[in-house]
Amino acid sequence: MKHPDTPSSASSHRSDHDRGSTSSASSDKALSKTMSSGADYSPRGGADLHELVNRLPGAVYRCTYDTAWTSLYMGQGFKHICDLAPDTLDPAGRSFKDVVLSEDLDRIRCAVRTAIEDRSYYRVEYRIRSNDESIRWVQDNGRPSFADDGSVRWLDGILLDITERKQVQEKLIKAETQVEAKVEARTTKLRKLSTALTMAEQRERSQIASAVHDDLLQYLYGIQVQLRMLLDGLDGTGDLDALLVSPEQVDQLMNEAIDAARKLTLDLAPPVLESDGIIEALQWLRSHLKKRHAFTVELEDQTEGISCAEEVRTVLFRVTRELLLNACKYANVQAARVHVYTHNHTLHLDVVDDGTGFDPSEALQRSTEGSGLWKARECLRSIDGTLQVKAKPGEGTHCTIQLPVDALHPDGSTPPAS
Repeated sequence: MKHPDTPSSASSHRSDHDRGSTSSASSDKALSKTMSSGADYSPRGGADLHELVNRLPGAVYRCTYDTAWTSLYMGQGFKHICDLAPDTLDPAGRSFKDVVLSEDLDRIRCAVRTAIEDRSYYRVEYRIRSNDESIRWVQDNGRPSFADDGSVRWLDGILLDITERKQVQEKLIKAETQVEAKVEARTTKLRKLSTALTMAEQRERSQIASAVHDDLLQYLYGIQVQLRMLLDGLDGTGDLDALLVSPEQVDQLMNEAIDAARKLTLDLAPPVLESDGIIEALQWLRSHLKKRHAFTVELEDQTEGISCAEEVRTVLFRVTRELLLNACKYANVQAARVHVYTHNHTLHLDVVDDGTGFDPSEALQRSTEGSGLWKARECLRSIDGTLQVKAKPGEGTHCTIQLPVDALHPDGSTPPAS
């Protein structure tokens, strides 16, 4: 009987053949009787056929086409698959159906029924229960044999052990599921991060708009009003002494407007960020906070002027400024300390104040609100940096920025320290 896709290699069952070659004469007679269908499978008789069958990498079978699939013959390979002796399957005892998991029975029946209707082969994968109650997977390749009147005489086929392949597939599916879950979680996190960053950017725009409105525009409105008063006073009189405002007042307002615009420009894009060193940027920030807020920053540099890429320098500068402004506005102090150093191939930047302190866990957990500390942490994460905050109410605040030295120049370049 011809079976499709039957593997040619039988090395995994040759040892079984060596043992099976001593099978009793009664087994050969049973095989010869049950497998005979009018064709001579081997010119050397039943013993040769028995040897050939047991060399195959699987279990050759013949069973009736009934509700129990009563076994007429089962090859010795069946014991290798599930540790059940073939002779345990017989009409008077356990049928093949009894070892198949009940959940898989309908799938087998459907495949066999289709093969009978089409007079073709069937191939179906299902599970059987081994002698130790473990589950084995088999691939059943077979075809129905028909009598002259068109009825099904029996089913001939071969069972191949595919347990190892199924186990690998299950591991791959599990790994895929885990990866997909991680990707979904990461996507959700990125979506939330994107929303939070958008809101943070909107708040920054609102702050800029407020600064423009409260400072610069007020000066410009004042200049406009005084210029109109000046023009009205000049109409038809030409008497400068009768003017309601003086040109000097207008000039003073113009200077204040220019100063407000300059301050706003410096806050948005300090020119010092165009240099190579973060230390130069921090020195400028120290001077700027002293002039603008009368806030003293004690800067200690132990890096000998370490340099970094522009995007890294910008993030470090803005996060440090945010931390110092927080101390200036909320810590109820007039000074803070900044310490920059390297340790274990990591850049450390500490911002310390002795102010009122706070509970950092609450501030850092407000991720969806885009709080200052949260925004600082996310900005640092974009350059492989981290932010650690140690604080307690009434005991001051100690913030530590950490960044691998290798991340200071993401492109791999290492300019000399300035």
